Amino acid sequence: MKKLILLALFIVGCEDSTSPKPEDCAGIVGGTAVEDDCGICDGIDGYMAGSCYDCSRVANGTAIEDCLGVCGGCATVLENCGGDNYFIYNPSSSLAYYNFFSITIDGVLVDSDDWVGAFKGNVCVGALKWDTSQCGNGVCSLPTMGDNGVEFTAGYMKAGEIPTFKIYDTSENKLYNAMASDDIPWVNLGISASSLTAITNSVSNCP
Repeated sequence: MKKLILLALFIVGCEDSTSPKPEDCAGIVGGTAVEDDCGICDGIDGYMAGSCYDCSRVANGTAIEDCLGVCGGCATVLENCGGDNYFIYNPSSSLAYYNFFSITIDGVLVDSDDWVGAFKGNVCVGALKWDTSQCGNGVCSLPTMGDNGVEFTAGYMKAGEIPTFKIYDTSENKLYNAMASDDIPWVNLGISASSLTAITNSVSNCP
């Protein structure tokens, strides 16, 4: 009986090892291509913080809202949206800290006068001028405010929601959407660490 059981296991093992590998979404056996959030094979997974649709509802498109909220608009932070005032937000007793070890635009670290903002929709819920010389060990922490039930924090972050991020290149007067290396849900008093990269094809088509 034991010999029969061992023989059966051997046969099953052989069958598993020689079974054909499944096809990926491109029809390649053993391939690694997967569908993105829009169902496009080998597309851009997690584009723009979890949604592959741009503001004009084009899958994997590059149109973004300018600082006035106009899709594909050319308003700039400096001339049209109050400069640094674009990143004003109300403090809250509910907040989380998003630490970023590096923040880059085209692979280059942002300058000390560039801004990084956390947003929920079009609402700024936290911001910091990214001067790493003023931060511990060169790692800055972006405070991200939550809705604590009072009027001036209405619409701010709630547990489980994931903020989006923007980088303002002061010298170029350009506002970029940015992608964190990890999508980390907001939790009151939470502390997280990741890196942030500007989506350079997501800057509005302005001179």
